[in-house]
Amino acid sequence: MPHQNSPLQSSGRMYWLSAIVIFGVANAITRKLTNLGAENLIDGRNPISFCNVLFVGNLCALILLLALYQQQWRWANLKQIDGKQWLTLTVVAVLFNGLRRSTASEVSLATAFNPIAGILSAYFILAELPTPSQYIGGAVILGGIALNQIGVQRLKATAVEPTPLPASTHEMAESVTFKGV
Repeated sequence: MPHQNSPLQSSGRMYWLSAIVIFGVANAITRKLTNLGAENLIDGRNPISFCNVLFVGNLCALILLLALYQQQWRWANLKQIDGKQWLTLTVVAVLFNGLRRSTASEVSLATAFNPIAGILSAYFILAELPTPSQYIGGAVILGGIALNQIGVQRLKATAVEPTPLPASTHEMAESVTFKGV
């Protein structure tokens, strides 16, 4: 008799495929927003920093998760988390705090690494062994990160230094050769 998928397995696959699509679209939108901000600087700074977009995205995810799992957010359940798990959560919080001090490119790479961090967390915290598809997905993600870094290094090698802008109106007036009639 051939193996049939249970409804739980089918819905799990749908959630998995949905997560892949959402993650891909979210990364593309985030990149577009940060590029838009880079093209429209305010006081020489990007008004749409990657960290701000990442924070808002995570905040939206937190609100959704709190709504979905409100029954599990009880003091008795939180007491069941042992010291090792709290330590791991603290390390993750410290790492995310470090993202505040990072450049957009560094944060982008850290975000791309999130699925791998989730698999590693499941392995170390919950003792869940990764599936073959997770190994393949992790390899694809690491390959994408490597290709991104190769592209960044090539761009840096061919980049032309921009001409510095005058710091003041007085310097600008002095740098203009034609001063009118």
